[in-house]
Amino acid sequence: MILEITVVLATLSLVRAKDATYELIISDSALVTTCKEAAPGRLDIDGFMDLSEISTTLKENGVVLAGNITFVWDIQPQDRIKAVIKLLYLDRGTWTPTFYTVTSNDFCKSMYDSRLPWHTYWLRHVTNYEDVKDKCISPGTKLILETYLLRSTMTMPKIREGFYKVQCTYQAFDVNGTERPTSACFEVYGDLQQF
Repeated sequence: MILEITVVLATLSLVRAKDATYELIISDSALVTTCKEAAPGRLDIDGFMDLSEISTTLKENGVVLAGNITFVWDIQPQDRIKAVIKLLYLDRGTWTPTFYTVTSNDFCKSMYDSRLPWHTYWLRHVTNYEDVKDKCISPGTKLILETYLLRSTMTMPKIREGFYKVQCTYQAFDVNGTERPTSACFEVYGDLQQF
């Protein structure tokens, strides 16, 4: 039994030793773009949220975000939201999936979970959390953000450096589990560099 535990711990430490810290160097101050793959009923970022009250400034060490965002996606407050974040690598002109995918089958329950990437890079900077925590992404919900520097860094198993995109998709399901006719999809592009 002790030998098994020792072998498992030794294996885990070897795996962790192969981790590296990466930063996604955002390639556009617009920050978010429309998903390239067309799909019926798919909304872009403007159909998901109103960004007219937010400013982004591309800096050498990240992107400075300031202002407010308001959700505009026409869903119902009781809808269940599925969120998927995928990291894809551009390999000889083709977007190739990586091992890094985060899925939440009930985004509203996990929206403010500090272990998840949407909290780390975005929602932990919401200053009116107490006012909006139960509203999720219902239309009209306004998130007031503190001004902050977005640096997309993460530690994960080693992967190749190069051009990547982070693809975010959201699907809504009514109380009967039927998918709503619209979904949202947007992407962030950048160079992934180890440091």
